[in-house]
Amino acid sequence: MDDPPPPFHAIATLPFLRFDGVMLIRRIALATLLLSATLEASPFLVENGQARAEIVIAENPRRSTRLAAHDLQLHLEKISGARLPIVFSPSGEVSVQIFVGESDLAKQHGATAEGLDAGAYRIVSGENWLALIGDDTDFVPVEPWAKSNTEIVNGTLQKAWEEKAGFPWGVPNRGKYKHRERGLPNNIGLPDDVDVPADEPFEIWNFDERGSYNAVCGFLRSLGVRWYLPGETGEVIPELYTIPLPEIDEVTKPDFPIRQFNVRFSTASDPTMWWFMRLGIRQPYGLMIAHGMHAMTQTDEILAKNPDWFALYGGKR
Repeated sequence: MDDPPPPFHAIATLPFLRFDGVMLIRRIALATLLLSATLEASPFLVENGQARAEIVIAENPRRSTRLAAHDLQLHLEKISGARLPIVFSPSGEVSVQIFVGESDLAKQHGATAEGLDAGAYRIVSGENWLALIGDDTDFVPVEPWAKSNTEIVNGTLQKAWEEKAGFPWGVPNRGKYKHRERGLPNNIGLPDDVDVPADEPFEIWNFDERGSYNAVCGFLRSLGVRWYLPGETGEVIPELYTIPLPEIDEVTKPDFPIRQFNVRFSTASDPTMWWFMRLGIRQPYGLMIAHGMHAMTQTDEILAKNPDWFALYGGKR
């Protein structure tokens, strides 16, 4: 019959262990206490499914800043079950603030969108804060532009355009309005206690800059989120009931300033529009890639007045 194993304290007789069993237990207990104290002192965005942070935006946020705050709140809740509140200023109820977009509070921590062009973004953190920031400039359309197809069909747009141009050019990018989306909730990305009048619409444009939104998506990807297709079918959401505040200072710049494919916000489905933005697509206004110049120069009136401007083909202009 084999000899019984030595008693626990006998392990201490080994040359490289100079303490007995009681000392070992004490050291394990001390290490456990120190680890617990460290975890308690470490800041979290979410801890065991409970919110330990809040999302802070400017009091008059840009459109895409609101989208960024909304998507961050939405996905952190999907990931952890915790809904982080959106606020204009720290509430004092949690210890960590997540600054989304430019604001006076973010600027106090040195987090600005300076130098972040073409959708570039910065993710930076401090002792009890995290900033997700980039250029969120709102697109402002220049008049005249058609608010709907009706203004194109009835000639209202063409008349206004000719008055401004001083010549009967056709209107380039007549369908600009198709890049505007007005169907989102008008309180999206705002604190819960903000009362938005029902008749006050919230609109976004494909041409808006979305630097802070890109920062939010970059941070979510670092947690394991992926968007392979539009809608929930194409998304990958990890389960993380505890999300620590990262130690980070990282700037991400795109390889290409123009990143687009043919998606128009007002004609695409909502899942497609959100997927488009989560991919980091950027379509700055002013780039005519399809029928813009054709619509401007090839009108019947211009052909009649200036036939020599057009190619001669088969004896006809």
